[in-house]
Amino acid sequence: MRNDPDFEFPCYLELTAPNHTRTFVSPLEFSAPDDRILVLPSWLHRDLRLTEGADVKVRCVPMEHAISVRLAPHSLRACSHPELKLFLQES
Repeated sequence: MRNDPDFEFPCYLELTAPNHTRTFVSPLEFSAPDDRILVLPSWLHRDLRLTEGADVKVRCVPMEHAISVRLAPHSLRACSHPELKLFLQES
């Protein structure tokens, strides 16, 4: 994939678990040889409800850029930042 001249970053991957739970990720870099397995962080294991050693389907997919996003804070304390809009835009 990395040696493909048509391959461009950002790369979006669709990950599908055996239970058909799926999510989309965009890796910042690839650091393993092409013949190596994909290692996912623990939070992604939980999100996909994976068991140890489960196979995950990985597919490179095109992704449109978002026009807008709606955020729902976990608490009102998150909205008390003095410059919330600037903080979110720079994060």
